[in-house]
Amino acid sequence: MLDTELWIASAQQEGSSLEAALDQFDRLPSPNLVEIIGRWRGASIPTGHVLDGMLEAFQWYGKAFLDEERVFPLLFGTSSPVALNPRFLPLNNATARLQRLGPVRLLFRLGYRAMATDKPTARLRTLTCRGVPTMSMIYDRQPIIDSFRRVTPDLLLGMMDCRGFEPLFFALHRDKGGRVGAR
Repeated sequence: MLDTELWIASAQQEGSSLEAALDQFDRLPSPNLVEIIGRWRGASIPTGHVLDGMLEAFQWYGKAFLDEERVFPLLFGTSSPVALNPRFLPLNNATARLQRLGPVRLLFRLGYRAMATDKPTARLRTLTCRGVPTMSMIYDRQPIIDSFRRVTPDLLLGMMDCRGFEPLFFALHRDKGGRVGAR
């Protein structure tokens, strides 16, 4: 899907409309469970969402899928990423405003390892997303479902569905050299 690869590269630099992101997502097939297993490096696709750039501001690394029941949805850190417990990252409009403050980002970067977990905090299921059976990640304790569509075997387009927000888009690039795990 070269067109989608080019769109992702462009959208990550220049942004995209929500409609264009949904159109790209809708064109793609779902990965199966075997295809999604591994560690993935994430990058946001700005669409004007209130949370655009938040994860990167806090040094989001990506996600790790060990199997259907053991998923680490939030890996943080630039080297030796660690899995964070999502319960420490409440998503709401106040959080979105706070993430723009430099002191908040600095405090997070200094203390995020204290929020680490070695226990999985999400699981994978095939759910119907936008009318298509889609590999999706369900957070254990957040009202969030991330759904994934395959661009290539090493590139996924993700869409976060969080209660109270419009969809948030991101790309996941397979981390071929990275260890799969929490810490």
